[in-house]
Amino acid sequence: MSDLDRQIEQLKRCEPLKESEVKALCLKAMEILVEESNVQRVDAPVTIFAKST
Repeated sequence: MSDLDRQIEQLKRCEPLKESEVKALCLKAMEILVEESNVQRVDAPVTIFAKST
C-alpha cells in the first residue's frame, strides 16, 4: 500500500494526518497543478465576481 493509499484510508476512518504529511500532500498537489495547462497563477489578493442567472 502506498503512502497516499494509507493516508486516504486513515482519513476515511476520520483519523488526522501528521502535519508533515499534510504539508507533503499540499506540495505535491501544487507541483501537479503547476503543470496543468488550464490552471492560471494569480497573485493575492483576488476578488471573484459571479453573475447569477
